[in-house]
Amino acid sequence: MLRITRSSSPQEITEEIKRLREQKGKEKEVLNIIHKARVFGEDFLVDLFWEEALVYQHLLMNADGKGEAEDKIIRKKNLIEMEKTVKLAKYFIVRYDLYRWSHRLYRFMGRVEDFKGNYNRALNYYRKALKYAREDPDYAKDKLPRWLEVEAFISFSLIMKGGVSKGYKLALEIFDKFDHDKEARQLKINDYSTWAIWKSGIPIRTINALLDKKAIFNKMEGLSLLEEAESILNPPKGIKAWVDFSYRKEEIEAVLKRLDGSSN
Repeated sequence: MLRITRSSSPQEITEEIKRLREQKGKEKEVLNIIHKARVFGEDFLVDLFWEEALVYQHLLMNADGKGEAEDKIIRKKNLIEMEKTVKLAKYFIVRYDLYRWSHRLYRFMGRVEDFKGNYNRALNYYRKALKYAREDPDYAKDKLPRWLEVEAFISFSLIMKGGVSKGYKLALEIFDKFDHDKEARQLKINDYSTWAIWKSGIPIRTINALLDKKAIFNKMEGLSLLEEAESILNPPKGIKAWVDFSYRKEEIEAVLKRLDGSSN
C-alpha cells in the first residue's frame, strides 16, 4: 500500500487508487488513501488562495507614482480580486470543514477590511484570528507564532479608527516583543525571513497611519523605529534569508520620504 505524504505525486496516488479499487476487500484501504490525499490536496489548495491574496495585496500596495486617478483604479481592481480570492477560500473552508484554516481566514478578512477603510470590522476579524492562531496548520507543523503578525495589525487598525495613543503604544510593545517574547525569539532562529518581515512591517504601518491621521508624535522616535526596521532587513552574516526584502525596503524608503516631508 502506498504511503501518502505531501511529496506523493497526484499520478502515484491515482494509480494506487485504481489498482486497489479493483481488488475485492480493499475498499477501506482505498477510502483511507482517498481521505489522506484529499486532506493534502485541500490544504494545498487553500494555501494557494492565501498566496494569491497576498499577490493581489502587493499589487494594490504597489499602485503609486502613476497618478492619483490611475492609482485609485489599480488599487480598487486589485482589492476586488483580493477579496474575491479570500471569499473563495472561505467557501472551500466551510464546504469541506477545513476549520483548521480559521486563523488565516480571519487574518485575510481583516486585511481586506483594512484596505477598504472598515477598521472596526478589521479589528473584529483580527481578534477572531487570534483565537484560532494555535490551530493553524503552520503552528501544528512548525510552531509558527502567527498571532504576532495579527497583534501588529491590531495596533494599525486601532490608530486608523481613531485610537491613536492606544494603537501607537501597542505598536511599540509588539515591536519590542519580537526581541523578547520566547516564541518570537525562536521564530528569529527558525525563520529569520518571516521574523524580519513581520517585525519590520510594524513601524512602516504605524508611521504611515500616524501621518494619515495627522497625529502629533515624536518624529525622531519614528525615524529610529524605521532605521531599526531597515537594519534587520540586512541579515547578519551566516543567516540565510529566503527573500530579498525588496517590498519592505521600498516601503521603508517611501515612509521615510513622507516622514521627512511632514510637519511633526
